[in-house]
Amino acid sequence: MLDYRPSSSAVTTAERLISSVQKMEDQSLKRLQYLTSAVFRPLDILAHELFMSETDNPNLERSSCKIR
Repeated sequence: MLDYRPSSSAVTTAERLISSVQKMEDQSLKRLQYLTSAVFRPLDILAHELFMSETDNPNLERSSCKIR
């Protein structure tokens, strides 16, 4: 995994240039992205287990019982 770290001067310059309304919108979008990931992550795991289906996979059996 790539560990990206922007230069601190670029971040502080950008923070100074955006308005308070833009900051609130940015926070709102970050919150929405986090909540969306919380919804779709379990579905991602289920899809992964379905496509990598192993015989007698207890996780897959438990997930399929919950869906029914």
